[in-house]
Amino acid sequence: VIAISSDSDAKEFKKAVQLFPEFEQNIHVIFDPNKSIMRAYGVEGFPETFFISIDPNGSNGKITKKAVGPIDWSKL
Repeated sequence: VIAISSDSDAKEFKKAVQLFPEFEQNIHVIFDPNKSIMRAYGVEGFPETFFISIDPNGSNGKITKKAVGPIDWSKL
């Protein structure tokens, strides 16, 4: 799991990282204060979730699904 924080303040970024203590080993939080990742993926609001393929045959990185709004992760 990769979470991207678009906070412009490093203190707010650290708060975002602390939101996921139960996922400490399985989540990477990226600081994107310039919002370049948001622009690249066409993010318009928060939260948005992208499911990106991991294909052993080399066609990684394709968006397979996009969800706008909160997600109940227990139902996935």
